[in-house]
Amino acid sequence: MEFQELAGIWNNADQATGSRVEINQKLVKEVSVQKIRTQLAEVKWTTFIELVVSVLFMFFLGGYLVDQYNDMWFFLPGLLLLISTVINLGLAIYQLTLYYEINASRSVVQNQKVVARLRYLEILDTNSLYVIIPLFFAPFLIVFSKAFLEYDMYAHSSWMLYNTAGSIVVAMIIVFLLKKYPNKGLKESLSFLNELKESEQ
Repeated sequence: MEFQELAGIWNNADQATGSRVEINQKLVKEVSVQKIRTQLAEVKWTTFIELVVSVLFMFFLGGYLVDQYNDMWFFLPGLLLLISTVINLGLAIYQLTLYYEINASRSVVQNQKVVARLRYLEILDTNSLYVIIPLFFAPFLIVFSKAFLEYDMYAHSSWMLYNTAGSIVVAMIIVFLLKKYPNKGLKESLSFLNELKESEQ
């Protein structure tokens, strides 16, 4: 059953009275919530993957920082990456928490607010790439070159500077594409909830 059909049933039931209609509306609400969670499955699984990758990357950076503790030139880029990874991990946990808050026991407005928050986080995450990609391009190269190749990327500081400038263009292209093709399930779920009437007493 599509969102449009569910919205029609919900709104028609809202105009009627009686215990049977009330029960039917609850069933429609449960079906609607399941439909929304199905539509948001992509958000859930990508967030799970992001969470796992962040945890593994934190372990890697922890070992790297211990090895480079006495060399600030290599320690600081690793620390910067670690801080950003911790923030990213926190956001991933928050997104999963929001996803699991969507359920039939909550009012339509409450579920609407949760989905709107997920949509806001998606927009925030997309726009943050304008800063994240250029800011972390050089630290990422420095850390990985040192960790896996024992190579000093500071010897190519001019090259890194030019490529950091180039990464700004890459960031703009990626953000443009993400804005042009946003998460369809998230967008449809929010539009659907906006159509539902708040009829709970």
